[in-house]
Amino acid sequence: MLASLSVDAPSRGCLLLNSAAGFAAHDDTQRAVVNAYQRELTRALTHALRAHDPEASTATLSHRARLLTSLSVSALLLSRVDRDEAVAVANTAIEQLEEWNPLPADASALPLQSSTSANSPGE
Repeated sequence: MLASLSVDAPSRGCLLLNSAAGFAAHDDTQRAVVNAYQRELTRALTHALRAHDPEASTATLSHRARLLTSLSVSALLLSRVDRDEAVAVANTAIEQLEEWNPLPADASALPLQSSTSANSPGE
């Protein structure tokens, strides 16, 4: 999605995060909204990661969710000033997920899948 936006698209980024970058440090209400968004995103990612790897420990899931939340927020903030870097950060998150992909015991019998589509703009 980020890659499909033109460089001068006025709707790039996330309104909440863009305003948070300037206001949240000085406004308790805005800070609370940003913190709630971060917690909600982290919970959603933790839930998805648990479904992806039910055997992962709580500490591992927490670490992974924090990393993906940070990459997501970074991509959304960067999209306002550097679309290409935002896409690169989003692709980094995808590549990280692929590295965490738990393989079955007989993984050698599975065909290898290319990650080319994860690196293609607009995917």
